[in-house]
Amino acid sequence: MTEQERKHPETTGEKPVRAVRQWRVGTLSMGLLLVALGIILLAGKANPAWSLRNLLRYWPVLLIILGLEMVMLNIFSSITGSRFRLSYDVLSIIMVFIILFSSSVMMMLESTGAMDIARRALGGTEYYAQAEMVVPGDESLRSLIMSLEGSDKTVINTHPGIGDEVKVTIVYRGVFATQQEADEYAKAQVIGKERMGDTLAINLHPLSRGQLPWRDVTREVAIYVPQGLNVELNQKRGSIEAHLYEPKSRWIINHQSSRDLDISLHSVNSGKIIVQQAYELLGNIGWDEIRQDDEPLIEAFKSWGEGPFVLTIIHERGPTTIRTN
Repeated sequence: MTEQERKHPETTGEKPVRAVRQWRVGTLSMGLLLVALGIILLAGKANPAWSLRNLLRYWPVLLIILGLEMVMLNIFSSITGSRFRLSYDVLSIIMVFIILFSSSVMMMLESTGAMDIARRALGGTEYYAQAEMVVPGDESLRSLIMSLEGSDKTVINTHPGIGDEVKVTIVYRGVFATQQEADEYAKAQVIGKERMGDTLAINLHPLSRGQLPWRDVTREVAIYVPQGLNVELNQKRGSIEAHLYEPKSRWIINHQSSRDLDISLHSVNSGKIIVQQAYELLGNIGWDEIRQDDEPLIEAFKSWGEGPFVLTIIHERGPTTIRTN
């Protein structure tokens, strides 16, 4: 065929030959996925759970893009009069699914806290953070009820020099990336406080954690109580250490833990101790009455004469030590 016949095929009576182009299905899909995935991952910095949820929910859109790529190609070829030979970019399609799967796994690990565990294991440092709450007292305040969950150690004190304020100091210790992160963690913990008539209720809720225990944080609580205030302390887990100087009120300590309960009484001249339940009773108290019978729990009673001080103890598990100084 001459050059003129190729340029003007109508002169020879032959149909024009359409150019054949090759299109690899999957290349466009991979490009669009990379753009969309980058946007989702950037948005996930603010809300990882939202990104993971949407990534898992809308991944079938990838199949729609692959189908549209083929349909649009046929439409484009009929409009332009070109012929396309379809082939599949198998490598791109495989890479699309690998990227989608690995991104989903990484986002899932990050949202559950597993990545945070790894980061802290490799580069974390143990930091301390402190929180404090002070409640001014008044003449109408008669009782304090404290409930603690998740405290590793609680130290409670009463002595004449404390004054009228109820003061609670909490120290958090754990592995954090920075001191600022430790301080923010301490501020985020919930301390409930409510005044009901002549009674003040303070609740220390369990430490906040992710879906996995991604921070090995411990909490130590120090409580300072005015001398004449009636106190009821309820604690789950951890140990309790009480120092009562010249106590002049009613105390109830309900310790629901197998850890130690250690009570030191200073300058007690009158009052009584009632042990309703104790698993193991230690210390230097000369009990007026002690009874165990065939039961595993011990009951005991001690009196120094009439006085406002009454200490009631409930500790079904673990050693209970009571001593006078």
